[in-house]
Amino acid sequence: MTGSEDIQKLFPITNISDSKILSGIGDITWGYRITFPDIYTLSPDDYESIYNEILSVFSILPEGVVVTQQDHIDTVQYKEKRSYKSIALRNNHKNLLGSDILTHESNFYISFPDKHIHALTDDKNTAIRLFNYLKNPFKGFPKTLNKANYLQREITTLLRAIDLIKVEELDTETLTNKIFQHWTFDKEYKKGQKLAPITKDEGQLRVGNHYVGVVSMINHGETVRHCKKHKGSGENAFSEVKTETGINLQLGNMYQAVFGLPFKHTVTRTFVIRNKEKTYIKFFLQTSRETFLATLGIEDAKNRIQDISGFKNAVSNRTYTIVDMSCTVILPCHTTSELHEKTTLTRNALRNINDAEAYIEPYQQALPLWVGCTPGYTRANYRTFITVMEHALTYFTFDSPSKGTYNGHVFVNRFGAPINVDTYSEELDNPHAIIEGGSGGGKSFTMNYIVNQDLEMGTHVIILDIGHSYRALSKFNNGVYYDSADLDKFAYPLFLCPKNQAGHYQPDDDKLLFIQSILITIWLGKKEISNEQYAILMDIVSRFYEYINRQHLFPLMIDFYEFVDKHYLLTEKRGAIFNKEAFLSTLEPFVTGKYSMLFNQKEQALLTHSPFIVFDIDAIKGDQYAFPVVGLLVMEMVMDKVRHLRGIKKRFLIDEGWKVLSSHLNEFVEYMYRTFRKHLGSVYLATQAVTDLEQNVGESMAKVLLSNADVLYIMRRGRNKNYPDLKTWFSMTDFEIDMVKDLKKRDELGYREIFMKLGDKAMILRIQTHPKTIALYTSKDNEKKRIERMYEETNNLEYALNQYTEENIKIKYLKDLHECGSITFDTMNMEIQKIAMP
Repeated sequence: MTGSEDIQKLFPITNISDSKILSGIGDITWGYRITFPDIYTLSPDDYESIYNEILSVFSILPEGVVVTQQDHIDTVQYKEKRSYKSIALRNNHKNLLGSDILTHESNFYISFPDKHIHALTDDKNTAIRLFNYLKNPFKGFPKTLNKANYLQREITTLLRAIDLIKVEELDTETLTNKIFQHWTFDKEYKKGQKLAPITKDEGQLRVGNHYVGVVSMINHGETVRHCKKHKGSGENAFSEVKTETGINLQLGNMYQAVFGLPFKHTVTRTFVIRNKEKTYIKFFLQTSRETFLATLGIEDAKNRIQDISGFKNAVSNRTYTIVDMSCTVILPCHTTSELHEKTTLTRNALRNINDAEAYIEPYQQALPLWVGCTPGYTRANYRTFITVMEHALTYFTFDSPSKGTYNGHVFVNRFGAPINVDTYSEELDNPHAIIEGGSGGGKSFTMNYIVNQDLEMGTHVIILDIGHSYRALSKFNNGVYYDSADLDKFAYPLFLCPKNQAGHYQPDDDKLLFIQSILITIWLGKKEISNEQYAILMDIVSRFYEYINRQHLFPLMIDFYEFVDKHYLLTEKRGAIFNKEAFLSTLEPFVTGKYSMLFNQKEQALLTHSPFIVFDIDAIKGDQYAFPVVGLLVMEMVMDKVRHLRGIKKRFLIDEGWKVLSSHLNEFVEYMYRTFRKHLGSVYLATQAVTDLEQNVGESMAKVLLSNADVLYIMRRGRNKNYPDLKTWFSMTDFEIDMVKDLKKRDELGYREIFMKLGDKAMILRIQTHPKTIALYTSKDNEKKRIERMYEETNNLEYALNQYTEENIKIKYLKDLHECGSITFDTMNMEIQKIAMP
């Protein structure tokens, strides 16, 4: 080591108290922690809105005030310990443990000067000459403090009024920590702890055990943008964080220098408000000097004259606020080779921002500029360029990696950080959801992933499915599986209801609505019922209950049929409206015919305490009579469970089974959603395309289903690029469509992305899973059967997944041999069949 700096002479802060920093040049500084919206969720309009509101706040600041934003980026290892019963979730969690997660904190600092201070240069930087530069920096301190306090109250009120951000004032302890962190690169200040020694080592600035790189923007870009499209920087040698490549979204202007560098660094942007008239005088003097140099043939002087002239023309007769702007990145590193690599990456990132120019500072400049980035002392950063506040703010950060909540389902954000998403949030009026995605888009995979976590969290899950997508999941989780190939299991006493004090059956309005819905579906199918017909049907049901109460009968479908046939009389006029013979004819299959087992048994399946139930109606999907009736029957059985199971969350997933619905069931569907909402439940509807809803259930029913869902999942697009339909039916904005277009699937990295919207908040989430979990959630029938066969051999799921994974390794090896010409196609195929289909 050579050289050592005197910290006492360098340290620029004299006091921290009353939530303010006092610097050695008399600046009084207060700070805020700003929480910005999640990155990848903001549209260009959102960026512009935040920009304009912050601009309006800072526009009231007087001359000489310094505004600083510091973004602290770091990586931490994911070490959260969780215990899972589910093998799939356990493997997923192991997959995440130890991975690096990008963290972000953004702070604003506003410094009020004790008196006007001239712009600092490298030879007048107080980091070098603190005690020589100002003779009496605190001459007017009491008066200045009063002004600063008044201004702070006003700024705080205005910042807190901005809709999309959260503002928290930094107290004395936090401000102390921030300064200590800057001067030691440790995370937290411990009372009595000393600052790290500052030295020159191998020609580089060294603070304690860290080499410190300083990269400055020395020439700003000319194009003013609040946001722009970026190309992700991808992986690098210094972090396990994998930022997304090929991003095609509008992101913050500073994305590449802040979030595109996934290793520890601090980005400091500072502007000092200048006096316009004094700036023009400075320009006049500078132009005179440059004109003289130009006469000597110095080409750069002519360019500088043009720059000054262009700037003056741009700001003349406008309300722009002129500022001195600086942008500096501080990089703590462990080795000089790491320092070289990171400073080079950082310089390149800054150069990609609005065609800016960046410079890696040598030791002589790195030391004062590092000191000049100390919170409360950023006026001392002399690596500045003159611009206007409107331009300077485009270099501020207005977004942040998503953090999620502490409740709900675990997903992963685009920076690899596990986050929780609470779909039962109190902010949602309707916790119900639509899941839309074509074949091969990951819809079944996503729902298996959600259901598995639901069961782990104690949520009761009921699924109405067509196509055996959840048979394996049910088997592996000890679920109850109802297959419509055996309709006896779907038996349900349709007319059974509680009795009143007199011992008479007395259905409430909800029960009557369900009975009428079933009868209309049996009678008319998808045809509309007239108001007159509906009124007569209601009267029939009401009279039937009077009849069974008089006769002391148990209410079965066969009794209802007999009552209508023999005891309910219609006048000639009403008979012309309501064709009783046709009505009875449609009931016959459910009375004495093929489906008589459904409504003529006195007992029903007890579902209340079964946490996982799957109803698969694939066997009757082509039966135009049974299919819609059984579908509605399942919905009512589920609602019975929901009404009687209190204090526990319930999820009802209808995967393609919603096709049983028709337009005359609007009122029933509203009742179903209302019932679930009142009893800690949610209804999830999964469909391959949103237009399927309209085509299968009609426009009015489709609107009912969509209007009751505040949660939306959209899968990656395959061949069906139905973006206009997403706009029309889901009211998605152009930017949200761009988010869907940008969804990625990276099997080699073990993740796929989905678009999710909670109320008005849209986001991109990753489902990052272990290879064994991918096998468990697969929708490919041959692979599901292989795993089920292995499971049945030992009744051991872990064995089945291990064996399946091992077989796939062998299959891949055979394919590789064929690709390199070592074996023929027939030999490969024969060997694969031996492995996969013994």
